Amino acid sequence: MIPRNLPAGTTLRSFIEELLPADHAANVPRDAGDARVCVQLRGGPSFALVASGDRLTVTETPRVEAAPLLLGVDEATAQLFLDDWMGPKRLAPSFEPRVIASITDPRLIRRVAAIKGVISLTLEEFEGRDATLLVAAGPDASLYDDPEASIRIRLPAFQQILAGKIGPDEAIADGHVTLKGKKLVAMQFALALVPYFPPRE
Repeated sequence: MIPRNLPAGTTLRSFIEELLPADHAANVPRDAGDARVCVQLRGGPSFALVASGDRLTVTETPRVEAAPLLLGVDEATAQLFLDDWMGPKRLAPSFEPRVIASITDPRLIRRVAAIKGVISLTLEEFEGRDATLLVAAGPDASLYDDPEASIRIRLPAFQQILAGKIGPDEAIADGHVTLKGKKLVAMQFALALVPYFPPRE
């Protein structure tokens, strides 16, 4: 999961460079395989995350490097989420994962990276602003391509997902989100995340 009980003074840098590797080592098995993802904090640094079994190596990079999976988010938006995780935890997952217990697990990264396309995920009107994450997957992934699908979600529905009450695939299929673009691409991304969520009753 996202590391819980973040210590006071946690920064975006220490979260990525220290807490994520520690969480990875505690929750990912040695035989999970390998995967690579690059994270761009727009307005700040970029990082390459290389997972090999239960080890996660994080390296700061001057720009986004080529990788099967790319994530892009404004530094200010990432800071809003971090502040929430250290405080009220409105945006922190509260469910117990099903099979895959860490967002850096190579098995999860490979599932998402197997999709080809770009998707935009926007949490509407959080702290007076829209919070958007760009995800680009595939062998020629680029955060600079126009999204094939754009998903917008309001806080109450997002919190239902974080609580494990609905899965990301159900959120799309049942109209909990506003979707523009290719529904098939959006569903592929959602279904790739299913092993991270608790089973549906």
